[in-house]
Amino acid sequence: MYSNMEDVSTKYEQKIIELSEQIREYQSQIQQYKALLDDKEYHINLLYKENQELKNQIQNIEQPLTPPPVYNTPSNVSPDSNQNTQFTPTPIPPASTIAASPIATLNTPAPPKSTPKSISPTMKRQCPNCGAFGFAIREIEDKNQIISYVPRRIYAKKKLCTKCSYEF
Repeated sequence: MYSNMEDVSTKYEQKIIELSEQIREYQSQIQQYKALLDDKEYHINLLYKENQELKNQIQNIEQPLTPPPVYNTPSNVSPDSNQNTQFTPTPIPPASTIAASPIATLNTPAPPKSTPKSISPTMKRQCPNCGAFGFAIREIEDKNQIISYVPRRIYAKKKLCTKCSYEF
């Protein structure tokens, strides 16, 4: 009877030892995951700071490089400068030169205008963003611009590049 009890107690002791080893393994894994989590949080903070710096750089670049021009407003102009400036009308040419000049320009032949040799129909439908043309450009209705309500709604057309999804 005692041998049976000893066998049971040794089995429980072995089970306790196995479970304590598993607990140690799990605790070491928890420590590894905590260290990994801390490392990831550190990288996230670094990336967040870098993102903020890049946004600040973008804002600095988008700001105009030159200060806006200062216009002469009544507050900027001194009262003395208004008195010194006077209106001087432009001289009117004599009537004889005015009458002669339009006739002279009508009688002189105009130089021939240079016309493009041929405009292919695909050039009308070319994406300004990626340069795709032809069937890569679709015409779709622009629901923001209504041309007519009567007899039904007629919308303006806009073009859509199927390669780069640019609307123009």
